[in-house]
Amino acid sequence: MEEVKGMDQDGSEPKSYISDELKELLPQLSIEQIQFVVARQIYITDKEAAKSCGLKPDTVYHWPPTVQQAVRLMSRDGVTTALHIRRRALCKAMLVKVGALDHPKPEIAQAAATEIIEWELGKATQTQKVEGTVTRKHEFTDGALGNVLDILGELGLLKPGAEDGANAKT
Repeated sequence: MEEVKGMDQDGSEPKSYISDELKELLPQLSIEQIQFVVARQIYITDKEAAKSCGLKPDTVYHWPPTVQQAVRLMSRDGVTTALHIRRRALCKAMLVKVGALDHPKPEIAQAAATEIIEWELGKATQTQKVEGTVTRKHEFTDGALGNVLDILGELGLLKPGAEDGANAKT
């Protein structure tokens, strides 16, 4: 198949183009329209998707063509839509978190304060100094020690005639 500029070899739009177009389109949609676009990825028909969002099917049939365009683009790039929804929800989530600072229960206000501080400044760290001695003891069976000594001897790491590991070359 002949490659067309701006298109993938299979004739579909390239991912980066889909993402850019979807990024431009999503801010033009209402929350209900974005919910419908997401639901439309799950349900086969507009009617089923509308009902799942608590909307009347007739409502979605009268929406502008940009909604159907978003449905088509999202079917190719759901990640962009998810990121857009997350960004829209961030302000609301922060208002809830900051609102918890004024909670009448001190432990809830304290938890919110700690979380906000840790987001901004990082978690507080404590260092602990540990002192001590670590001893490792290796016990070899006679056969195992012999095997180790043989290998060390073959590698030239033992002085000739060595019968224990005490005189290995260093």
